[in-house]
Amino acid sequence: MSTPQDLFNQLPSLQDASNLFPTDLRNRVLLDLYSQGVFRNHPQYAVALVHRHTTLHPGEFMVNTGDVASPKIRTPESIHATSWLTLKDQPYEYASDVTPDETPVHDLLTALSGTISRLKVPQFSGIDILGIRYLPEIPSPGYVFSETRKCDRSSITSLQPKPDNLDDPGMVQSCWLVGEDLVDELVRVGCICINEDGNYHIQINCGKPVIGSLN
Repeated sequence: MSTPQDLFNQLPSLQDASNLFPTDLRNRVLLDLYSQGVFRNHPQYAVALVHRHTTLHPGEFMVNTGDVASPKIRTPESIHATSWLTLKDQPYEYASDVTPDETPVHDLLTALSGTISRLKVPQFSGIDILGIRYLPEIPSPGYVFSETRKCDRSSITSLQPKPDNLDDPGMVQSCWLVGEDLVDELVRVGCICINEDGNYHIQINCGKPVIGSLN
């Protein structure tokens, strides 16, 4: 029987996921979701580029606690899902100190699945490369959470000014806020990864991924 760790380890790397989701497709997907309005009443849920930066060992889950994200051996009852795949609403990231209201998750994933099918978003090993993520907080526009991986497979987050160019070739957008009440934007970038020798992962207005080689 497949375990949650087996499923997590089948997720694409950041680069593999990014290669399957070019800018023109990304824009069409986000505008389609915006036009549906399904995220409008759920501002703490964002569309996420599904990916992993490490491999989980037996019994481990990717768990966020405060400013630190790391693989931890936990029971499913002791943690709370914060990121979900369209595949049977399956969680793939968790938190120990946050309890999201999961009521809208199924409807949001159903709407996302419809967009993925309609616009022919590719899969990776049978897994949709888009999912949803719960954001515990949404910092003010103009700032980002900068996340750096440590040698022990954990990562730590700090707040930084937003980079000037979100489409810089060295960055990968990986999370988007859709339909929030944005004065001058239809869609706001939720997260970006900065590829600098695999050492940094920056997220705008949200989240906590892990960086580096898949080990």
